[in-house]
Parts: sequence; C-alpha cells; structure tokens
Amino acid sequence: DDRNADRSALTLPLKMVMNDYYVKDISRKIRSSISTKMKNGEFLPSASSVPYGYIRNPEDITYDIDPETAKIVKRIYESRAAGQTLHGIVRELNQEGVPSPGRIRYLRGMTKAQKCKNALWVRSTVRKILKNHVYIGCRIHGKVKCMKVGQKKIQIPEEEWQVIEDSHPAIIDRTLFDQVQKINEEEMKKRNNFGQRNAIFTDHRGLFQGKVFCDECGSIMGAVKGCARAGSETSSRLYLECNRYREFGQNQCCSHYTRQEKLLEVVKNLLNQQVKIAVDVKQLMDALQSQSKVRTHQREMSTRYSSVVAKRKNMEAKIQRLMEDLTQGIIDKDEFKYIKAKYDQEYERLLDEETKASADMQALDGAIGSTKKWLDAIRKYQDLPELNREVMDLLVQEIRVTKTRQIKVVLNYADPYQPLN
Repeated sequence: DDRNADRSALTLPLKMVMNDYYVKDISRKIRSSISTKMKNGEFLPSASSVPYGYIRNPEDITYDIDPETAKIVKRIYESRAAGQTLHGIVRELNQEGVPSPGRIRYLRGMTKAQKCKNALWVRSTVRKILKNHVYIGCRIHGKVKCMKVGQKKIQIPEEEWQVIEDSHPAIIDRTLFDQVQKINEEEMKKRNNFGQRNAIFTDHRGLFQGKVFCDECGSIMGAVKGCARAGSETSSRLYLECNRYREFGQNQCCSHYTRQEKLLEVVKNLLNQQVKIAVDVKQLMDALQSQSKVRTHQREMSTRYSSVVAKRKNMEAKIQRLMEDLTQGIIDKDEFKYIKAKYDQEYERLLDEETKASADMQALDGAIGSTKKWLDAIRKYQDLPELNREVMDLLVQEIRVTKTRQIKVVLNYADPYQPLN
C-alpha cells in the first residue's frame, strides 16, 4: 500500500549509505591485509607482474630464476658495466632476435595481446631492468597505491616503499649492480648539462607534432634537439627523425633526418601555390553559381526529389491498406503474399531512386561547400603573419619523408577544382 511505499522511499537512502560504508570497510580491510602480507614477505603479485628473468613460485611465496631470461638480464648488466649505451644494447638484442619481455609473455601464452606478438626491445625497457633492485634479491612493494575505491593509482615516494631483502635468489651480484647504478647516475648528470647548451632560436614542434611520418615504416617522426655547445655562435637546432629508427636502430629503419626549417619551407611554398590557385577557383565557383542552366538544374533536381518522396509515401500507404484488408478478411493470405511481393519490389525501387535523387540534388551544393571550406582556409593562411597549427590542420593532412629525405605533403584539398568539375 501507500504507507509501505513511503517507508521504502525513506529507508532507501539509509540502505545506500550503509552499502557504501560496507564496501569501503571491506576495501580497507583487504588493503590492510595485503599490506601486512607484503611486510612479512607473504605476498606475491600475479604471474603477469613477475619481473623479467624470474618465474613465480606460489608454493614457497617467492620468485625462482628463469634460466632462459635470467642470462639475458645478466648480459644487459655486463654490457652496461662495459660502457655500452642503452641504444647499443637494444640494437644488439633486436639484431640477434632475442625475445623482449612482452614477446616472451606472448610466446608462453601469458598474454594474447597482438602488440606483444612481435614486440621489440626498447630503451625504456632496458633502463627499467638496469635500475630494478629485484635482480639483487629484493622484493619491492608499494610503488603505487590506490587510496580509495574507484580512484586512480598514485606514485609513492621511494622512501615509503616496502623493501624485503633476500626474498628470492639474486641474478646480479651487489658489486655489479652498484657499478651500473654509478654509470646510470653519471649519464643522468650529462643529460642534465644539456640544459646549459645554447637555446633553440626557433621551435616549430607544435606546428608539426603528429603530422610528419616516415614514408618507409609509417612511424611518426619525432623532434630531436641537436645541442650546440654553450658559448658557441650557433643556436641549438631541432630536427625530425623516424621514431622506429630511434628506438630500434638501423635494422628496423633509417634516420630520415630532416630539419624543421626545411619542412616549413616546403609546406609554405606549397600553400603559397594554393593561394595563387584560389583566385581562379573563386571565379569559377562564382560563375558556376550564376549560370541560369545551373539554377534550372537545381530546381529540376529538387522537383524530381519531391516527386519520388511523394511516390514512396504513397506506396507505404498502399502497403498499410493491404495489411488492413488482410486483417478484415477482404483478401486471403495468398492474395496478400502476391500483392505484397509486387509492392515490396516497387518500394525498393523507389527507395533507390530517392537516394539517387537526393544525391543529385545535393551534389552541386556539396561541391561548392567543399570548395568554399578550402577558400576560407586559404584566406586564413593569407591573413596570418606566420603559419599556425589551426590552419595547418585545415589544409595539411600529413607530411611524409622518404629515406632520400624527399618531403611529400598530402593536402586535405589536393585539387580544389575537382569537386566543381
């Protein structure tokens, strides 16, 4: 009754609050239990989170050394200790066909992600291996935490991590590990000194970001800073290079080195040519719109479209009446099927004719609209002191650089005459 309905409405918010509290309480208890297990060394992450070089041993709550991948970890550390760069290590591993961590998981059936099927070694993976304390027998928990249900995980400061010493067999001895960390620190100091080099006078990264592609492998070409020494008369320079080459070396692609100034010069020359074409295109469009035969054609197309729509609606009414005749017993099922088949055939023909008439009616307006968008974009370009990203997006679809450093610019409106023709 109404009283029960009112009582239910009043208690519903209370039930929702209690349910929310229950979920949060359970979540807090689970986090607390996992945290305690971590401190006691009784917690193991899932198999997919086990570091490269190890396999999961759930019975003894530890990691066991994986003979196949542990030797690769040791090789990476020894190569780094010998002074090899990250790029050099990556190049060697990829050239020899050594499976990357992602590819190992795919080959062992631990993941079905297609991106892992042919995944290659990259510098970030090698860098991560070279600073991971897990390889000297330490298990580390608490690098990231989710403070509340539904919230994103956040990074936790290193001093708050839970480190369990000698929790599993080490692949790397402490002496080699410390030696590699020193090399890593020295490299970071060198990288920090890059900021003291001469500044870049002109920076067009925002203009070309995501627009320039390697013509061979299809990878995006990223911007690289070529640093001039501090105090020299030349500024630092920006150039673009194939990202696949930067990550994997010459066995995957080649540099495609291209200065940003060269790209800008080619694009502006092409757009300046489009500016010259715009005068003739505008005259053609105006002449086309003013021709009497064009206006007559538009009226005829509109009349034809209206006529076809009327016929289609009339056929829909006939089909509706046919259904009514069947239900009232005026015609039998055999008569209904025979007439309905003919009506359906005619209805489909009218639908096709309506679609074509609609396309014919809108063809000229669409062509003029497309050309007008191009003209508006060209005017924007003419009015600007410098090419900006907005006009770049309006006019340029993409830029491709060949291995011989030939620059191909693909425009959004490659031929402004084409729609009008």
